[in-house]
Parts: sequence; C-alpha cells; structure tokens
Amino acid sequence: MATPMSGDGEDAQRDSTGLTGEQIALILTEVTSLKKAIVKRDDEIVEMMAKRSRERQHTFVRPGNQSQYDFTDAVLGQVQALRGLKRGDLEESAPAVHALEKAAEMLERRMRLIRIADRSEYGWAVVAEYETDELALDSGDEKKISRAEENG
Repeated sequence: MATPMSGDGEDAQRDSTGLTGEQIALILTEVTSLKKAIVKRDDEIVEMMAKRSRERQHTFVRPGNQSQYDFTDAVLGQVQALRGLKRGDLEESAPAVHALEKAAEMLERRMRLIRIADRSEYGWAVVAEYETDELALDSGDEKKISRAEENG
C-alpha cells in the first residue's frame, strides 16, 4: 500500500518499506543480475567437476606420475576457485585475472604431459621429444607421440 511521504521538499510515492518504486526496481535488477551470475558459476563448477571426473578415469602405471598428477590437480582446483572470483572481487584487477588464467593453462598442460609420460613405455623421454615441437597440441599430437616413442 503506497503512501505519499515528503522528504527534502519532494513528494515521492513510497511503499510500506519506505522505498520508492525506482529504488525497488534497482534492487530487483541487482538481485536478478546476482542470480544470473550464481547460476552461471554453478554451471561452470558442474562442467569443471565433470571434466575432472573424466580425467580421473586414467589409471596410472607409475606411482610417481600419479603423485605429480594429484598434486597438480589439487593446485589447479585452487586456481580455478580463485578464477571464479574474477566476476566479483578481482574484476577490477585485470593482471591478477590474467595471471590466474595463465596459471590454469600451465597446470592443465602439465597434467596432460604427466598422462603422456605415464602412458608411454619410454616415460618422460617421450614428453621431452613431444615438447620440442611448438605445434604439438595440434591435430598431429598422436603422430608426434608415436614418433617420440619410436625414437625413445
């Protein structure tokens, strides 16, 4: 039930909370925006968990590689949690956001290399050969890995 109230010489239509229609609209807009951000973040978390679940299906042959992978995966989880803050607290800190993005990329690459080393009979020698080619992440990956194993 809206009642006219005067304040600072102006008459504004206010509801029973003392807020104007314009203030209520602004609050609703902000709440809607926050809700969308939360839903988007939840979707990202579900996607990240699904990806990690798929990656965990790999059974490591060498215990040392398993240890390296688990540690890298744990650090990546922390970096990804921090990356989620960029929509809020870190939004104004572009260098920090960029650093987190780069760190996540580096960790994901390291995890990939650990899986390659573990899969190959020649272990880290294959990774060393694999890394010598800057284009190793393109569609020729399998050929490059096979060639490295043959040269092993």
